[in-house]
Amino acid sequence: MNIPTSRCQSCSSSNLLALDAEICLHSPGLNGLKKTPQFIFPKVLVCLECGLMQGSLAAAELSLTQNLRQVSGNPDTSAKRE
Repeated sequence: MNIPTSRCQSCSSSNLLALDAEICLHSPGLNGLKKTPQFIFPKVLVCLECGLMQGSLAAAELSLTQNLRQVSGNPDTSAKRE
């Protein structure tokens, strides 16, 4: 799993740090409270200038994420943050 490490996609800084992460995913909505949270361990790249964080998931972790979406009954939980 490769994350490009040359420049930040947001501010073009080369001041980047690659890290291992631990993220706990919860299904959205009230039904999500009844489901067991899923832990994933992606590689992330953090820009130390603007704070943009990029990451990628292994196939098994991506499958877990897709299962959380199906369980929630919410067709689109990917609201873009600005």
